[in-house]
Amino acid sequence: MVDIESMIKSLRLAWLKRIFGDNSGAWKNYLEYLLKETGGLVLFNCNYNVKDLTICSQFYTELLKWWSEFRNDNAVETNWLYQIWNNQEIRINNKPVFYKKVL
Repeated sequence: MVDIESMIKSLRLAWLKRIFGDNSGAWKNYLEYLLKETGGLVLFNCNYNVKDLTICSQFYTELLKWWSEFRNDNAVETNWLYQIWNNQEIRINNKPVFYKKVL
C-alpha cells in the first residue's frame, strides 16, 4: 500500500527542480511575487519557519513547510542554518530579520 501523504509530498517537492531551473512561467513568477518580502527564492536557502511567513497560497505554504522538513531530516551540508536573513533563531521584535536594502 502506498503512503498517500508521502506520495503527495514527493510530488510537490519535485516542483523545486522546476523552480530553480531555467524555466519561466506564471506559476514561478507568482511564487517569486509571494516571496518578494522575504528575499524571493533566497528563502529556500534560509533557516525559516513557515509560521513566520504570510503566504496566501496553501500550495506554496505546504511546499515551503515540506522543504524545510525534508532539508532538516536529510541535509548533508547545513550552511542554511547559519544564514542571518529569515533565520527563525535570529529575531528583532519577535520577527525574523530581512532587509531588502542594506544602508
